[in-house]
Amino acid sequence: MIKTPSCNTCIFKSEATKFLSDDEIVQLEKNCASAEFDKGETIFKQGTFSKSVVYLKDGIVKLLPEGPRKNQITAIKKGPDYLGVPTAFDEKHYRYSAVSISKISACFIDIELFKQFVIKNGLFAFRIIINLCKDNLDVFEKCVNKSQKNARGRIAEALLFFKEEIYNSESFILPLTRKELGNYTDTARECVSRILSEFDKDRIIKVAGRKIKIINSKALELIKKTG
Repeated sequence: MIKTPSCNTCIFKSEATKFLSDDEIVQLEKNCASAEFDKGETIFKQGTFSKSVVYLKDGIVKLLPEGPRKNQITAIKKGPDYLGVPTAFDEKHYRYSAVSISKISACFIDIELFKQFVIKNGLFAFRIIINLCKDNLDVFEKCVNKSQKNARGRIAEALLFFKEEIYNSESFILPLTRKELGNYTDTARECVSRILSEFDKDRIIKVAGRKIKIINSKALELIKKTG
């Protein structure tokens, strides 16, 4: 843990935090601790006692609920964002694990204080609810796409997600291995490699190891839509 900087001057301040009063900001600073994690480190583990809501200030993480046979990558999150919020209200233990896939910085906010902010500050609560609703709708969309799209459509969707939601760039380093990308899209690793090679051959993307450059976004969008 490192010393928490002033929440008022933090460049990663969340939209919800902007609605806290001066007194609430003081409480937040007294009940919040900052930490940094290297790639591959666990931020919190499923089944452990939940004492904090985690505010991901910067970096990328994968969320991994444990299944009967393996952990499943259900979401990729980029800061700024909150992690573990549902646990704050009706659970005592984290329901999934969060693992960094880049260097990250985060704040651990005392869960009881977070509850008080939600109960007493309507505007803060409203912004948190907006985030939860977005997450919920994303889960619904992803569930439908997994069951109704073929592997090419799922891979195209994942590549566009990284382009638009994570990196905001046509060129990026894929943050997942081929096996992890298969886990994330419910696709066999061999199939992932084959589809990426096909996209490269068709000049839709350029692939060099984990370096991806999207050459034809319209073609990728069409595959995502019709796959």
